[in-house]
Amino acid sequence: MKKKTIILIIFLLFFVSSLTLAEDIVIDPIVIDPVDQDLDLSIYLAGDNETGYGSTARVYLLSGQSIWSGSWTKITFSGENWDNRGEYDTTAFRFTPTTPGYYFVYLQAGFSEIIEARVNAAIKKNGSWHAVSANYLEIVSNQQAVVSDIVYLNGSTDYIDFWTYQGSGSAKSLLSNFAYCYASIHKLFSMPDIYSQIINTSTDAEFYIDKSISYGDLILIILLSVILLYIIFKGVAYFVFNIFGHLK
Repeated sequence: MKKKTIILIIFLLFFVSSLTLAEDIVIDPIVIDPVDQDLDLSIYLAGDNETGYGSTARVYLLSGQSIWSGSWTKITFSGENWDNRGEYDTTAFRFTPTTPGYYFVYLQAGFSEIIEARVNAAIKKNGSWHAVSANYLEIVSNQQAVVSDIVYLNGSTDYIDFWTYQGSGSAKSLLSNFAYCYASIHKLFSMPDIYSQIINTSTDAEFYIDKSISYGDLILIILLSVILLYIIFKGVAYFVFNIFGHLK
C-alpha cells in the first residue's frame, strides 16, 4: 500500500469522525459529594429544568414603611425582582432556602431624611442577630444603612429576615424604591456543588455522564493500531533478517 493512499484513508477517517455524533450512555442518578474538590466529570442536564440557576432572590419595599424611633423593626419586603425557587415568603417577610449551603446576603435600608441619628441595618438568622452594621447619617435625604455577610443555612429550617433601627427621636420612613431599599440573597457554591445543585433544581430531569465514543473514532483507532502493528512487524522482520543474514 502506497504512503499517499494510507494518508488519504487516515484523513477521510478523521473527517468522518468529526461528522459523527456521539451517543449518550444513560446511567442512574448519582450523588456527588460536594467535599470532593478533585471531582472532574463531564456532566450535563437533559430534560425540563425550570430555572437552571442556584438559589437566588432580590426583594424590595412595595410601599413606604414607618420605622419608630428607638426600637428595632422588621423590614416588610413584599416586592420581588426575582425569587427563582420561591424561597422568600412575602407574608412572613423571611427567606428560607431549600438547599443547604453558604449564602451571600446584602441588605440596604434606605431612609428619608434621617437627622443626625444612629441608624442600623441588621440580618437575623432564626430570630437571632447574625450581622449588624451601624451608620451615623447627616442632615440629608435618601441615606442608606447597609450590611452584608455570608450565612450558612441548612436548607430546611434555617431562615433569615431583615431589620432596621433609627434613633432620631421621631418616626421615619423607609423608601418604597427597589433601588434604595432592598435585600439580595445568592447561594455560593464550588464546582462540585454545582453538580448537586443541577440535580436538586429539576425533579423530572435525566442525569447523564457522557462516556461514549463515535464510530468514526473507533474505526480510526483500529486502523492506526493495524498500521502500528504492521510497522512493528516489518521492523522486527527486517532486524531478524539482517541478524540471521550476517550469521550465514
